[in-house]
Amino acid sequence: MSRTLRASATSVESLTSPQILAYAAKSTPTRQSLQPTVDTAERPMPPFPEPSPANDFLAAHIARLQASLRHWTGRELTDQALPLAERARRVFEAPFAVLSHDAAADPVFTYVNRTAMTLWEMGWTDMTRLPSRLSAEPMERTARARFLADVKARGFVEGYEGVRMSRSGRRFRIRDALLWNLLDETGQLCGQAALFRDWQFLR
Repeated sequence: MSRTLRASATSVESLTSPQILAYAAKSTPTRQSLQPTVDTAERPMPPFPEPSPANDFLAAHIARLQASLRHWTGRELTDQALPLAERARRVFEAPFAVLSHDAAADPVFTYVNRTAMTLWEMGWTDMTRLPSRLSAEPMERTARARFLADVKARGFVEGYEGVRMSRSGRRFRIRDALLWNLLDETGQLCGQAALFRDWQFLR
């Protein structure tokens, strides 16, 4: 039986976002899963270590996500009164999913918070070495590509929904998603970020 989970974000009332991963492990014993088309040995190493107190939960990267979100939407990802390291911790431990990928021709995920890792049943290293196109089932990738192109042109888009699959093959629909362009210190595009807080597991 399907069920809908909602996670309320105190500073992000309408924030939500899309794409992530439909990655399947070759060792999945009982469920049919999507198989990655990029061999593990060919994937790049993650650009960042897993967020932790030792690295201030990747505070510099979270600052970029927040500054870019504010630039495009005027919204805040977390409480700006808090120290940056605490804001980064809250994003990593948030009950909503936050992800980002780079600006390569075949983008790879650069950040995933704990909720996203739980949903996709994957650890930090596997997820941040995964091309983000594998976040969607094959039949949904054309629609996803059109959505990403729209985001790139407009700066941000919300209201996206689509079906994703976890590592074990469990399918779920994400709703009301928000995606926005990430900008570097010179204002140039350096990736995209996604946030969503509404999903429904499917049979």
